[in-house]
Amino acid sequence: MDLRVGEQAAAAAGPPPSFYVKSVSFRVLAVSAKFERKPMLQRHRLVNACLAEGLLHINAFEQKTLIPEQWARER
Repeated sequence: MDLRVGEQAAAAAGPPPSFYVKSVSFRVLAVSAKFERKPMLQRHRLVNACLAEGLLHINAFEQKTLIPEQWARER
């Protein structure tokens, strides 16, 4: 499985600096033949399992899951 992870947002605007909270969100592109004939929910669960530990430490997570043929068409 080929995973590409990129940070989406740096920090959330809000209260004064003493209460400043960093908000992190990520966008993941996963390309794998393992996704063949699997519905989107099952694909996302496979990615979630790979990233389970890291997902505990982020605020938002968006993913796109494709089979290699779909990725070749989208490039």
